[in-house]
Amino acid sequence: VVNMGNKCILDGFVVKEGYLYGIKGDNDFSIANCLVSSNSQYGIYTTDSTLTVTWSVIKDNGYDGIYHSTADGSNKSLIIENCKIYDNKRNGINCRYAIPTIRNSMIYSNGSDGVVGLTDYYGIRIYHPDKGPNICNDTIAHNKMEGIDTDGIDGSNDPNIYNCIIWQNNSEDGYTQLSVYYTAA
Repeated sequence: VVNMGNKCILDGFVVKEGYLYGIKGDNDFSIANCLVSSNSQYGIYTTDSTLTVTWSVIKDNGYDGIYHSTADGSNKSLIIENCKIYDNKRNGINCRYAIPTIRNSMIYSNGSDGVVGLTDYYGIRIYHPDKGPNICNDTIAHNKMEGIDTDGIDGSNDPNIYNCIIWQNNSEDGYTQLSVYYTAA
């Protein structure tokens, strides 16, 4: 539906029912005050960019609410502030190799497409960040699997998680809230 250019801002739009993506970009861009919903795959899909999302609602997308991936070592970031991200069929936020900062947001009821043990989807999935992610003042609840999943972090890039409510995630496996996997150095 929307293909973002470099340094653009999309402010105050409803983006819904896109064939694959609601919003797609491979440049640095921002999204503010938007509703991104009911897209067949990804609500927001970006590669090799710095993405800022503020005061937006990302819901009911077929895959991930937000998919953000960068080349390993690129130091690109994902900044999410004051957003609601919910009811996405896979991950609420899927961040690969980038450095996420997630503040003052609600991430809940994501992962309904997953079958425990076969296909695992999370509220927030962070894979191999270059620096420690910052997750603060968030409510992360009722996601199919863990509220926060980190994979491939070697211990030096652990997420900084503070002032968060992480509650009733992964109810089918006894309410596991957070999983951190360490890669041997």
